Amino acid sequence: MLLLKGHPSEARRRVRIDGRQGGPLSSRANYRMGGRQRRRPPRRSKTGASGASMSSPHSKEDELVATDAIDAATLLAENAALRDRLLRALAEAENVRRRAEREAEETRKFAVAEFARELLPVVDNLQRVIDAKTAAPSEPGDALTQGVATTLRLFLQTLERFGIKKISALGTRFDPTSHEALMESADQSHPPGTVTNVLEDGFTIGGRLLRPARVSVAKEQADD
Repeated sequence: MLLLKGHPSEARRRVRIDGRQGGPLSSRANYRMGGRQRRRPPRRSKTGASGASMSSPHSKEDELVATDAIDAATLLAENAALRDRLLRALAEAENVRRRAEREAEETRKFAVAEFARELLPVVDNLQRVIDAKTAAPSEPGDALTQGVATTLRLFLQTLERFGIKKISALGTRFDPTSHEALMESADQSHPPGTVTNVLEDGFTIGGRLLRPARVSVAKEQADD
């Protein structure tokens, strides 16, 4: 057994450092020393300033989203703007649909306008035949005159089925939108500006002027 001289505490320190005596004691001492070195620092309370974010149940991204959602006035304004844009788009689509329907209806109604305009001279000639027979002395039962009158009547009825109507101008006030004055007459039996004679009948198609009536208008009488 090794005897150590000197102070007992010095001897114990040497024995522990040397490690040749008291193996179990030395290993326990090393374990205690190592344990003291590896001892973890005490945990801090989560209520502190550094642990405030750990106590929050949401992430930073969620907090940003929640902050933006708090501004209800902004959301309401955006909703109103989107609603206004939607209503404007729907109104524009409805206008386009109605315009297309109106154009299709006008195309169908006035498709025969040019064709009808070319047929009007036929009506004029038939009317001239009737007027000539009426002015000249003839037999009351003239078959030709009656045939022409019947043909003219049927022709006008056919035109009316396609929306083409004759303008009644005789005896009415002169209207520059539907009448065309070819001459003035000194007829005192009619007020000035009144249609006294119709030279060619006017026609409308679907309420739109196809051809103006060519008329004679009573002129104003000069004061003596």
